[in-house]
Amino acid sequence: MFDLGQTPLQTLQRVRGILMQAGDEQAQSKARLLIGALYETDMHGLLTTKERMDACRAERLADWVRRCLAGEPVQYILRRADFMGLSFIVTPDVLIPRRDSEVLAQWAVEQAPRQACVLDLCTGSGCLAIAVKHARPDVRMTATDISVAALRVARQNGQRLHAEVIWKQGDGCTPVQGQRFGLIMCNPPYITTQEMQHLEPQVLDFEPHLALCGGTEGLDFYRRWIPVCRRLLEPRGWLAMEIGYAQGRAVCALMQACGLEQIEVLQDMEHRDRVVIGCRAEGETDD
Repeated sequence: MFDLGQTPLQTLQRVRGILMQAGDEQAQSKARLLIGALYETDMHGLLTTKERMDACRAERLADWVRRCLAGEPVQYILRRADFMGLSFIVTPDVLIPRRDSEVLAQWAVEQAPRQACVLDLCTGSGCLAIAVKHARPDVRMTATDISVAALRVARQNGQRLHAEVIWKQGDGCTPVQGQRFGLIMCNPPYITTQEMQHLEPQVLDFEPHLALCGGTEGLDFYRRWIPVCRRLLEPRGWLAMEIGYAQGRAVCALMQACGLEQIEVLQDMEHRDRVVIGCRAEGETDD
């Protein structure tokens, strides 16, 4: 598939052509990621390196391209995804971090109270917890996930990125009952059962359904855990949850129903509803 002795730039053009011919709209970016990983360098390095394609690289790249053509996300192929300027290990046990979630991460970085205890639910790869801890080393970060396999990936990322996070396995808030937090954040499963049937194959066939499907209306997690989160918040503590673009009104209503205040919807760069925030009132008692 690839000629020995080709320059990295020639190989990049070849990969891009193969993917374009297959109808891949992200052929250019995928080709750059694959060739950059193959030579362990950036675009400048690809243009200046004197290395040439050898048999070992040709075999590895051919495997990567075959997997791309089969629909496997390039992040899983390379076991890497970028989020908030950091590089994370990703496997099919965790969702691929997406730029949409940076809205939640950036808000948490800016708004978390000084030296607050922060909780990240459904942590997956750990990208939210680690990114916030990286930018705000003063906070005390705890992260939970129901998946043992996902937490294994999150711990690896925490070790690689030197982020001090307490990792706990369990369903939602269950592993932290009795604790109090100044901020709870979460990117929960929120895709509806019907929407699951129409997801792109590279999502439906490869990413973990446990982290995607939120039930008939996509609201199962919010209904179950928003009241619990409210009880775990300190007075004036914040709850911030990522949502689907059409779920802003419903999640706002759920937060309001359990007594949260200052409820607001934050939008992503495409001006779509992406995060709902709410604050626990000062002096409020638990039910």
